[in-house]
Amino acid sequence: MSPSEDKALAAVTPLRTCAKIFSQILALIVIAIYLPSLVVCGLLVLLTSPGPAFVKRAYRRSRGEGEVVYLYEFRTECWRTWRETPLGFFLRLTDLHRLPRLANVLLGDVTAGERLQSVSA
Repeated sequence: MSPSEDKALAAVTPLRTCAKIFSQILALIVIAIYLPSLVVCGLLVLLTSPGPAFVKRAYRRSRGEGEVVYLYEFRTECWRTWRETPLGFFLRLTDLHRLPRLANVLLGDVTAGERLQSVSA
């Protein structure tokens, strides 16, 4: 790396660190507010169809090397048939199936507002 690239990278790193800390604090506040919704949605997913309440979906980062990140979501499909459940339709319609992604923000895997592309299986 050239000296100018080193300076540019050094200037960006504190900004990314601040953004990550801010995202984690914001995610903690949002989780505290939506905790009852998270619990109710998780229980409804467990009670309305067999299988786990959460799934991990693969997404690719749009910046940098495009590394694959696994994000948590509520399961919206039947476990064995992969057809959308009536509850899953409601969760997707209201975007509540994405609330567990806040756990990934708390863990530091992603920051709030980061652009990710779905990885086709």
